[in-house]
Amino acid sequence: MNTSFNKILVVFDGLPGSGKTTTVDWLSSEYHGLAIPEVPEHNLSKPFTEEYFINCEEIKIGRFINSKHEFNFMDRSPISIVAHDYGCFKLGYENDNYQLNKWFQTQITKINLKNTLFVYPRISNVKLCNLRKWGENLEKLPKEFKTIQGARLWTEDKFLEIVKVFYDDFYGNIRNKLVIDCDMISLEKMFSLIKHKIDST
Repeated sequence: MNTSFNKILVVFDGLPGSGKTTTVDWLSSEYHGLAIPEVPEHNLSKPFTEEYFINCEEIKIGRFINSKHEFNFMDRSPISIVAHDYGCFKLGYENDNYQLNKWFQTQITKINLKNTLFVYPRISNVKLCNLRKWGENLEKLPKEFKTIQGARLWTEDKFLEIVKVFYDDFYGNIRNKLVIDCDMISLEKMFSLIKHKIDST
């Protein structure tokens, strides 16, 4: 039985460096809720492949469904896998993935959309992504990101621009959302805006 219909889920998707992980941690502490991390398991097979990220998202959806918390905060969702696939397709790395889109629809039906708030911390200037996430000279970039294409793409401006277009279009077509332009906003202000949205719904 799907037990997600009496709980609130706040989903964060967007470009790297927009404050998703930090805000999820803050909010889960504030509301005594469940924080569902971007990567819930690090010992899955084929890391940094589409299969790996699909497995991660299925685990995350399962954690939400089985959660006993009223408030649940998810760092990235299946939306980001589709965004990644879209970016790869536009750059000619992959064909349009019909099966992935079917998988996405299946995952989304597992949550109660009426009790889900989709938060999009939007970065207009993609050059801020690497600066905030990995440092001015990418000194914080993990070694595996430099050698695995699926991970390295998230550091490339051209790819980030394409994915930003996807997020903009996606969030333009859903209702229960909060879009925050975070180029010049502090994490504290973003936290306050999200908290106000949660408390007023």
